[in-house]
Amino acid sequence: MHFLFVAPEICPPFTEGRKRFVADLTAELAVGHRVDLLTSQPTTQRDTLSPPATAPCCRHPAACLLRPLAALPSRLSGGRPDVVCQFPYGTFTGVRRFANTLFMRAVDTYCRAKGIPCVTVLYSIEGSLSPAAIARHVSCLALSQRPDWQGYRVDIGLGFDQWPPRPKRAAGPLRILFLAGMWQRRAERLDHVLEVRGLRHILQAGEELSSHGFQATAASPLFEYPELRERVLSEPSNKWPAGTLTLLGTAPVPDVYYHADLFLFPYSSPILHFVPTSVLEAMAAGTPTVLADHPFLRTLAGVGEIAFFFDPSKQGDLERAVLAAARDPERLSLVASTAQKHVTKEWSLRRSAQQLLEVASAVRRRHGASPSL
Repeated sequence: MHFLFVAPEICPPFTEGRKRFVADLTAELAVGHRVDLLTSQPTTQRDTLSPPATAPCCRHPAACLLRPLAALPSRLSGGRPDVVCQFPYGTFTGVRRFANTLFMRAVDTYCRAKGIPCVTVLYSIEGSLSPAAIARHVSCLALSQRPDWQGYRVDIGLGFDQWPPRPKRAAGPLRILFLAGMWQRRAERLDHVLEVRGLRHILQAGEELSSHGFQATAASPLFEYPELRERVLSEPSNKWPAGTLTLLGTAPVPDVYYHADLFLFPYSSPILHFVPTSVLEAMAAGTPTVLADHPFLRTLAGVGEIAFFFDPSKQGDLERAVLAAARDPERLSLVASTAQKHVTKEWSLRRSAQQLLEVASAVRRRHGASPSL
């Protein structure tokens, strides 16, 4: 089958979940199928993408949406694909709600005009638009598993088949881990990591957790920039004593999880739909997770006890959850093992590719084309 993937900003660094998923899924499907990628990249990147892609450089963030749209009609006419799959941004708040909605509708409209099926795969939904409301804007919407969604399903899988075995834990202090994939060198992005992704919760927990022998690692491409590293370390809310908090830039997967005793995902506010890649990676690596207690994370962990939870609205509850987990090694091991088995079975990249093939065949049948895989 010939796929055309349309997805803005699929370019290095591949630290954000949507980027990683599209790039990995492209490579997975390219074994046995033709997959072309139409994307965009900021002028600061100028990277050669693998697999090769049409990726015009953009000076303004809006151009990352507009330039792929401008290139789409010619891509549909020349080398006509069997199916177009678009992977739009998932932010539907403020002006981004209108921009991202218009992008989805435009891609879908171009495809309908050419008689080519179009599948819209959403990695996340941030904002007030429900899946049902978004589905009204496109021909075919696919989401990862959620209890209230009865439409097409494409889970956000991981390519962990080639990961080496988890090494035996080395002696040393207990270490907690926080990851965020944001990479743009802007204060606004660091604010997002602190306030929304919840790094501030971990900074505030430093005095209590360090007194029980914990050390912390926080990794984000933002921390490759000295001024942003210094801002985190000098935050008044940072209670970690000197030498107990390590800031890393881009961290290798899965090694960064193998070196941690607990992975923390302290997301501060609820989001409608989100399957965090870092949480799945930690679980697949056998690292126990401590998650903020939000419905979107409860849904992910709704198959038994595969995570520990804390209430991000209660001061000190993160520390309580971390210490409770550490004090019960038997339960800690059981939770990690249960989560690892669940994720490796249900959230593999190979399974995602098969799901997308099945959705593509279904929409092609609706258009009267051959359903061949």
